[in-house]
Amino acid sequence: MRDGAFWKIGADDLLTLGQELEMLSRSVYAVKVHVAGEVDTQTMATPRGCPSTAALLRQVLLISPTEAHSRVKAARTVLPLSRPRRPVAPLCLLHGSTSPLWDGWDRSHHFRPCLGS
Repeated sequence: MRDGAFWKIGADDLLTLGQELEMLSRSVYAVKVHVAGEVDTQTMATPRGCPSTAALLRQVLLISPTEAHSRVKAARTVLPLSRPRRPVAPLCLLHGSTSPLWDGWDRSHHFRPCLGS
């Protein structure tokens, strides 16, 4: 896509493509923030010899210190402080699941989109 012939695309279609790419970019960033938040919540840094979650993200994801810090800060700002009391799985895993893990649980409020579906 990076080397696409965008000059061949009409004006309206090009603007629509730009809007769709921006929406995708925002969704990807939201997932990155959630991952950073989960890494932070599970306190993965110290057992791996890192002084902070941001340091761990820098090393593992090969991102800048500023980017790592901003993801952790965003996660701490927007994500809930408490963890769910029971597992929450993506919709693609819950829908039609016969796993004994879910027996007797009300799953109706745990549906959410699954990445890659």
